Amino acid sequence: MNKYLLRGISILSGAGLAFSELAPVNVYAASTQSSSLAYRTKVINLTGIYTGEASEETVTRGEFAKMTVLASSYKDTVTGANTVNVFSDVSKDHENSEYIRVAARQGYMRSFLGGSFKPDEGVTLNDAAKAVLALLGYTDEDFSGNVSSGRLERFKALELNKNMTKSAGTDVLNYEDCINIFYNLLRTEPKDSSAIYGSSVFDVSLASDGEINPDGLVDETMVGPVLVNSLDELQSIVPFDINEAQYYYNGDSSRQMAVRSALQSYGWIVVYYNENAHTIFAYGQNMPGGSDTRESTYYVTRGNVSQIYYSANDLITPTSITLDGGRDFALGTSEVQFMFSINGDIKVGDDVVVVCQESATGTDSDGDTTYTYQVIGVIKFESNPDGSTTGVIYAGNADSGVVVTDENGNRTTVTTSNNSSPVDPDLQSQTEQ
Repeated sequence: MNKYLLRGISILSGAGLAFSELAPVNVYAASTQSSSLAYRTKVINLTGIYTGEASEETVTRGEFAKMTVLASSYKDTVTGANTVNVFSDVSKDHENSEYIRVAARQGYMRSFLGGSFKPDEGVTLNDAAKAVLALLGYTDEDFSGNVSSGRLERFKALELNKNMTKSAGTDVLNYEDCINIFYNLLRTEPKDSSAIYGSSVFDVSLASDGEINPDGLVDETMVGPVLVNSLDELQSIVPFDINEAQYYYNGDSSRQMAVRSALQSYGWIVVYYNENAHTIFAYGQNMPGGSDTRESTYYVTRGNVSQIYYSANDLITPTSITLDGGRDFALGTSEVQFMFSINGDIKVGDDVVVVCQESATGTDSDGDTTYTYQVIGVIKFESNPDGSTTGVIYAGNADSGVVVTDENGNRTTVTTSNNSSPVDPDLQSQTEQ
């Protein structure tokens, strides 16, 4: 997925050829989740600084060195392998040896007399203050008197301790503490800059409420859509262990069992994944609207194309489609528009799965939420002589280099049995209310 796929478009409104502009859709709604630890954890997971839960388990100095380097401009340069021992107590085979080497060399973390690093000791608030202030461009020369005390005071003045309960420099930190610290780092302006730290290192921005809006991060790190018909196939596509992944199903936090159930019910799901965060976003045939706790998500549905609409001013480029059951969808990218054009591969009557960005737009006269949908990916099913169907995946913008199915970025086909992929008739006939 890339930024191009999330832009607003003009859509055909009814038969009167009136147009309205859609605002860009946010996959993660910071304004509704800004105060929650779950949201901050999600953001940090997406950066790749740390991929796990906000537990109360102690974080070691070695683990914190890794987080610090992954939060720095050196995050993409670490090879993960050393040929020599780094410290007297950090061998070249230590799991965090390369991160410890970089953290020490760049002055993010200190070593001890005798050439040791103490990688297995708990990281303290003093350690964290030194590390994140170094990332922000501060040096020992910026603090007079007791440098350690001065750093801790500046750390707190910059609100890098927001949402933390620990305050003493010798306090040992857990994963929840570290998530809060690095989230606060993303929001903080470096010593000699007026832009937040996260904007230059991770392409994140501040939302109107002052919280992190990770849309830019999601755009750059999400891969998909990918059509899969089994967990084995999902594992063959995703470059991490799916048994240890975090799952979202139809926009809500979930577990692998929900994905397994969807595969059993429909025979297929559409997947996006984030390698940094080891997160899988799965979508089955889902009803419009979804959870009231999110502002937008993907909407995935299967049906036959009944109408393809064009603007009166442009009879070459289609603007929207209707699937059987009267469901209307705007065409959200140039590539998707081409797929449905007279020169494209998808025609009226074709059996397709459409992947849409769903956005709540308000309420109708009955008080029910209304939604708009932009198609950003299409999977066309074609019948085979043996009675199976082949789902040919079309997605993304051809110039953006979006990976679709295999590791080489090539479009491939996935075969599913007609008998094993029933579509719930209630969902199949569901219309947007």
